[in-house]
Amino acid sequence: MESQISQKTEVKYERDCDSLVNNIRADTRARMNKSNSNASIEQVYDRETIEIADDSVICRGIALLSNGLESSIEYGAYIDKQGDVILYYK
Repeated sequence: MESQISQKTEVKYERDCDSLVNNIRADTRARMNKSNSNASIEQVYDRETIEIADDSVICRGIALLSNGLESSIEYGAYIDKQGDVILYYK
């Protein structure tokens, strides 16, 4: 019975691959400048969790850019020594 219970239990984390997408979208839009040709990240498809813990998450997927192109993306977040959440994507 114990194994049946543990198999059905799903751990929920404060940050996961789905919840980070809105932060990435907002960050890339804020960094856009009308004088350059950078595109913002508007969506991430095929999201995959590489690693997740209470203090960090690493993800990958396919980013849909505001110019219509798609690109592979690795993104995530971690809590630094001061307790701040650091978001990253490449």
